[in-house]
Amino acid sequence: MVNLKEEKCCSRCFAIILVVLSTFIARGGGVRGRGVVAIIAASGGGGRIRVAAGNDGGDRGRGGIVVASSSLARMTMRPRKEDGGRGDHYSSSSSFFAYAAPTSSSYPPRRPSSAVRDATPSSYSTHQRPSSSSLSDDNTNEATGSSSCGVDEDVESSTSLSTPSWSYHPDDPEMWLYHVETTTSTMDEARRIVEGKFALHREHDDDVDNDGAPPATIPNTFLVSATAQTNGRGTSNRNWEGSRGGNALFTIGVPQSSWTDGLRTMNGGISVPLTLLPLKVGSLVAFHTRRAMRGCVPKVVRDDASKNMPGVTVKWPNDVLLRVDDGNDGPLSSSSSSSSSSGHCYEKIAGILVETSRDWFLIGIGINVGYAPHVPNEGDNRGRKATCLARYCRANDDETAVIVGVVEEGDVEDDEATATDRRRGVVEERHWIEESRKLATDIAYDLHFWLNSDAGQQHSGESILEDWKSYVDWDMELTLRDTPDRERVTLEGVLEDGRAVVKEVDTGRTRTLVSDYFL
Repeated sequence: MVNLKEEKCCSRCFAIILVVLSTFIARGGGVRGRGVVAIIAASGGGGRIRVAAGNDGGDRGRGGIVVASSSLARMTMRPRKEDGGRGDHYSSSSSFFAYAAPTSSSYPPRRPSSAVRDATPSSYSTHQRPSSSSLSDDNTNEATGSSSCGVDEDVESSTSLSTPSWSYHPDDPEMWLYHVETTTSTMDEARRIVEGKFALHREHDDDVDNDGAPPATIPNTFLVSATAQTNGRGTSNRNWEGSRGGNALFTIGVPQSSWTDGLRTMNGGISVPLTLLPLKVGSLVAFHTRRAMRGCVPKVVRDDASKNMPGVTVKWPNDVLLRVDDGNDGPLSSSSSSSSSSGHCYEKIAGILVETSRDWFLIGIGINVGYAPHVPNEGDNRGRKATCLARYCRANDDETAVIVGVVEEGDVEDDEATATDRRRGVVEERHWIEESRKLATDIAYDLHFWLNSDAGQQHSGESILEDWKSYVDWDMELTLRDTPDRERVTLEGVLEDGRAVVKEVDTGRTRTLVSDYFL
């Protein structure tokens, strides 16, 4: 019979040997795309083990991290200072085991053969600190990227818990698609990709794919989408709620040269003002939102089919709204809406934020598909009341048949009606998650195609303005968001450089706005 003290001593010695070996492997030259194996904590409780996860000059991979503990031992992973890393703590309560976490060496994306365009996990790492929930076998919430839809709890707000997967767009390998289950924001992910990952492509210039063509070093366009984000933002750094799955949360990256040089070439040598970019994107979002609503099964069917769905309109310079008649007896009543003297009420369904990183435009877009986040009336995050597609569209034409197949193992409910409602919620949220990804991909591809092809398309500033104006409700009253008096105005026109001309409702005075925002 083994003495308990001897068992603890042997376990600790074994753990030390593993740590030394893993550290030696991590610091050794020429390690590429290999995870650092790591930790077995002795059952004698509560100790801390430190591991240096190094990346030397030849390391193109990521230090794999593993925690195994029978007594909630803590591990501190300390990346070497020259890598710009920081020490993070991870804990896990599970059985006594060790695990190696290798990372893929398949990054960057290779141009696929015509027969194969499958999504492949990349070795891209966000270097964010996971919460304990991401390492626990018992937690199956949004933070882990699982499919437990319908969870209302917020995800931890300072973490990026998932590693993006990537693929090529099936119609054009020059457009790359990244998807992450949970992140701080897709804008953050896009910025990290631009500032850190495209450089790796240059190291693969000599590689060729099955077609004999060298892989592209950077894409013409890339899309980063997320199921949930914990720290999304809108204009003026205001919060954009997205901690639940079911809404379209994405960022499109396009080279600045595609606008400054590419459009000028396709526009007969005439430059297109950069200030029209939000309006172009707004038109695309409005078009796809309207198409989604017209193509769905309405929740309320009226004698006049034209009133089954609200109208889609744009608000200068970067929002998309739904317009509903006051007195409409649909799922949204005027008493809960942002009403206007024009006889309509308007609620926000989408917002757009354009930023730059190096020589890229990063276009962040949020579309309320499956749910409408709460928007406060006062404070720094005050804004227009939100709405969503799910308020007007059914998730499935025949939900009952689908719901029956959603019953999971161990799913027992005392109240069958409650169980059915919960399953319906699971089905609906899964549906909206899928619809959100499709919506994001379609919008990104349309922008990509417009920027990179002159086949049957117009690229002038005038055509951008005319398209955007076709979605404007000229009678809608707007309130200046950031002025003390919050003046009410109506939009009178948009100049060729994108500036807005408005008329004050109370005084009739005309003003030209450059960077103001409306409620």
